[in-house]
Amino acid sequence: MGYGFPTTEWYHSKLASFAIGPHNLILGLMLFGGFPAALMYIALACLSVNRVIRKNDKFATALYASVVVLSLMSLMEIYNIQITFFIIVLTYYYGIAETNFAPKQQDEQQKQNHSQHLSAECT
Repeated sequence: MGYGFPTTEWYHSKLASFAIGPHNLILGLMLFGGFPAALMYIALACLSVNRVIRKNDKFATALYASVVVLSLMSLMEIYNIQITFFIIVLTYYYGIAETNFAPKQQDEQQKQNHSQHLSAECT
């Protein structure tokens, strides 16, 4: 399940080098939270990219690029996990924002058809 967040003494006793912490986000997540944490991170990143790639605007492209670049950079150096998750969660929710909050053109057309049908029945 992972060791949790180890102290500096733990690193010195378990590792042969003087590195304090892993230099890979996936390995760090496996160390801190085990396979469940690493799998949840990978699943959330994939879902975020999958949702935002369907959009066709500049902000979605920037979010997509930031997740991809951050994921590649995290293979060589570990960054602040909170910032990493913030970007991924922002990408995830941006991908579903228009679906849930913006009215769809098809819904408006159905309402117009329904109101025309009702007005035709009344006359």
